[in-house]
Amino acid sequence: MDDSLSTTAPQPSERNPRVVSSRDEAERAVRERLRREAAELRRKQAIETMGGIKAFEEFTFERFQRSSAPVAFDAALCFHPDRSNLYFWGPSGVGKTHLSTAIAHRAWDGRRTVHFAVIPDFKEKLRLFENHYDYDAKKRYVQRCIEADVLVIQELGRGTVSEMVQEALWTILDRRLLDRRNGLVITSNFPLEKIGEKYGGTISRRIEEMCGTNGMVRFPDRPRAQAVNG
Repeated sequence: MDDSLSTTAPQPSERNPRVVSSRDEAERAVRERLRREAAELRRKQAIETMGGIKAFEEFTFERFQRSSAPVAFDAALCFHPDRSNLYFWGPSGVGKTHLSTAIAHRAWDGRRTVHFAVIPDFKEKLRLFENHYDYDAKKRYVQRCIEADVLVIQELGRGTVSEMVQEALWTILDRRLLDRRNGLVITSNFPLEKIGEKYGGTISRRIEEMCGTNGMVRFPDRPRAQAVNG
């Protein structure tokens, strides 16, 4: 048979290694760009969640002076969202905000959902929802507080207390208790008895049930010159 008449199809040529290498490098560059963008977005979300760049960068375990509040520091360091609840109380400027934010920071880094309810802001959001008759938005906001892996309630007891705030707090605490959802951190200038007097005994009892004796942590008084944030 004449080889010149063969109809055998030509074999595909081998892939050009330069083309393959260039494509791989382009794909790696795209993946790296997407990774950086995702990391920057998450950083911005963390800064917003934790109340600003100062809290995000400075309120960490590494930057807290343990000797100033060793019991509180150890309680915060041992905090686990699945089984821990804490009530931090003491005067202003002793580190309550610092340690509660450090707990939230670590949970955020562990890909947990974190929500802050700072009482003055909490009251203002509820008021705006009511004023605009936006009850669905109010319900969604309360639900976020209920479902967060870590919920930080800061400055409990600050300012006046309305029935609307009492109702929302009761709903959040009661649902988290009934759902056996831990991960609650509360900061206050007042002992729990004062919270009971201000918000009502039902709320203070819920906090006591959730935190237990070991979760009630008093920060020691310190001169203002030695105090830290919170």
